[in-house]
Amino acid sequence: MVYDGVMSSRPPPLPVVHDLVRAIRSTHEETVAALLAIFLGTPPPWSYGISRTLSGNAYGHEAPLPALLHTVAVKARTRGRAPNSEVVALIWDIGKGDRVQCHPPHQGRTVSFRHDLAVRGVSDFYYVENRLPTVVFVQPRRGFNPNDWQLGVLGALLRRTLLHGDFADATIEILDFSTQSTGRRVPRQLSLRDLPVISNAELATAMQRVADAYDTNPR
Repeated sequence: MVYDGVMSSRPPPLPVVHDLVRAIRSTHEETVAALLAIFLGTPPPWSYGISRTLSGNAYGHEAPLPALLHTVAVKARTRGRAPNSEVVALIWDIGKGDRVQCHPPHQGRTVSFRHDLAVRGVSDFYYVENRLPTVVFVQPRRGFNPNDWQLGVLGALLRRTLLHGDFADATIEILDFSTQSTGRRVPRQLSLRDLPVISNAELATAMQRVADAYDTNPR
């Protein structure tokens, strides 16, 4: 691929898993364009890292909401304060409060689809209810908005990368705060059973489409 107008012998690593699934399209050409747009895009000068770090505290109501919002105000850059505060407040609203105790993120494993292409699972916190752990992935971006099939691929990748070891029998919950093309955030709590089932063969085909696009030099 060409990056920044020149051919690079060391292309960048794959994007994070939730960005990767949005780049997988129905055709090779569309996938190439979407992947290249991610590689060449200019990231914003702030991130949702603060709200994701505080997500377990907000979900479990482990501190008063005003205290959590004060933490955001102190730690976030000016342009990132409003969206991070909004996400923390939304997590608080849909959280389970003191009914659960939230724990630091469960470390996902890396799954390689070939020697130079790998995907790592990411979670934000987990909680245990009735002896069953639930691993939670927070999706805070307003413009995330994947289609149902892409959500199914995300679920399949999270299953492959997060459900192992002591968490082999865990459930996965996705907290999605995208707008769903409505102009305002539509909070959703999605479990794997809410998503389309993607077979191993379908997942392999999707990742092969990524590999083919990754190897393509756009003209």
